[in-house]
Amino acid sequence: MNRLAIIPLRGRTSGFRIEGELDYLTAPALEAVLRSVSPPAPVVLDMAGIRFIDSRGLSLILRLSAGSGPGDPALIVRNPSPVVRRMLRILVPIGATGVQLQFDGSGPGAAHRFNLLLEETRRLRRDCAWERRRAAANTALTRELRETSIALRPGAAA
Repeated sequence: MNRLAIIPLRGRTSGFRIEGELDYLTAPALEAVLRSVSPPAPVVLDMAGIRFIDSRGLSLILRLSAGSGPGDPALIVRNPSPVVRRMLRILVPIGATGVQLQFDGSGPGAAHRFNLLLEETRRLRRDCAWERRRAAANTALTRELRETSIALRPGAAA
């Protein structure tokens, strides 16, 4: 029983519409098709018909997106089903460099707004990491100054 349908997209876009279950059994078949065709970058996967995705399917998406910058996506996930969106939101909350999400028919600029939101989330995460490092350095400096001032007090044991 074939649990994943891989259908070439027609028109100006090169890529595939995939329907069914993208899991440890079916991900290798999709990867083989993508490797044999090697369409020009970016690869477009219409995932509106995905009913189930597991970590192997997500791993394939992330591997396909590797090696590209934020302005140059290697993979466009078009119309991700609620299952795919949930998996991405839980396991890749700040987005993945090289993956661009597109939503057809969801209002003007929805995909653009979503991509801007992902970029802003990445920026905030970087800023928070910087603030945590700065706070840790300040804490270490404060601790060192306290220890120094205690050692300098008259009558303190040397």
